[in-house]
Amino acid sequence: MARPASCTVYYDGASPLCRREIAFYRRRAGDTSICWVDVAVKEDTDLGPHLEVAQAISRFHVRVDDGRLRSGAAGFTALWSTLPGFQ
Repeated sequence: MARPASCTVYYDGASPLCRREIAFYRRRAGDTSICWVDVAVKEDTDLGPHLEVAQAISRFHVRVDDGRLRSGAAGFTALWSTLPGFQ
């Protein structure tokens, strides 16, 4: 049975820097509990409350398991708290 995502990470897959950084995190053990959403290919997709595609492209966002949205440094902190070795 699949575990539900512990968080959803929204990233700009069109940005080479962002792509490299996300690839780094995705290689870490434990990333299977994270839902990765490339907003560069999700133009008309509903990203959930309080997040539009343009916002998600301009800044790092993470939606934690209770539905709250974390942005910028708080988003990285939320991501790190789910990855072993980053806590």
